[in-house]
Amino acid sequence: KSILPLLTHQYPRLSVFENYDSIQNTHFVWDHNKENLWAVVAVCSALSRDLQLTDLDVDRLLQDVYPLEHRLSSIRTIWNVTIVDDGICTSAAACKAALDAMSESCVLIAWWFDKWDNYLLLSDSLKQKASYIVVYGQVADSIAQVATDAHVSYTKVWSLQDAVQSALQYAQKNSIKYVLFSPAAASFDMF
Repeated sequence: KSILPLLTHQYPRLSVFENYDSIQNTHFVWDHNKENLWAVVAVCSALSRDLQLTDLDVDRLLQDVYPLEHRLSSIRTIWNVTIVDDGICTSAAACKAALDAMSESCVLIAWWFDKWDNYLLLSDSLKQKASYIVVYGQVADSIAQVATDAHVSYTKVWSLQDAVQSALQYAQKNSIKYVLFSPAAASFDMF
């Protein structure tokens, strides 16, 4: 979720918010991260001006800042498909947020132990952002039912290796840029 509305209300002199796309050289992806990074840079710049400090080198400031592990972070690109790790996602609501944050359609890998969450929360996000779903474990039937109702194709697999292989093959064959690991269930650190 973006912190921009709060900052513009609390610090109305900030005038740089219209151009957060100018932040390019970071390890973060997707607009919500760019907005939040730009908000931090804007506040630091405004404070720097107020305190009459030298101007900030934004690129240098951000070059050593990395996303926290397992929170929508890119792992690797294989066959022109970027694998995105959101392994911290252990609920339907967190998976929905991850899907909504994606800039375009992806292949979703949902995984493992069903906590009897309300997976119906995923319906609209699956329709909009998931081209295909790979499911495994106890959660497979619950998410498969929501996928069926949302008219999104899925496959059930029997191992993490099969899940990754299936997702990458589907993504490459269909020119999809992202595979999203977002278990929507307890994954016991398997990601």
